[in-house]
Amino acid sequence: MEYTMRCAFVTLLCFFHAVGGRLFFIDARQGKPIPYALRIEVRDGPSSLEGKMKAASQLAQLAKEPPDSMLALERRARADTETALKLLHSQSYYDGKASFSMDEAASPVK
Repeated sequence: MEYTMRCAFVTLLCFFHAVGGRLFFIDARQGKPIPYALRIEVRDGPSSLEGKMKAASQLAQLAKEPPDSMLALERRARADTETALKLLHSQSYYDGKASFSMDEAASPVK
């Protein structure tokens, strides 16, 4: 952990000197936003679960703030899967399952 912190600090110092002593903050890890389309599908359950899931979904709540990588988008989807399971259990669907799929070739990602 300490080595990683030192490398990040050195990178910022090099950037600081490279622009003639002016300090600019640019997150080099930030990439091009990945737009996505969300579809929530409920099988073998009441349609009311779809609305509840959409209300609890991180993907739905952050739709206007697209992630900057496919990995970040996948993390949101995995978090929503956990949220969906909690929602199902709270509604007494203890055998319920949640999953996600992504079509990375589509634009926006589906």
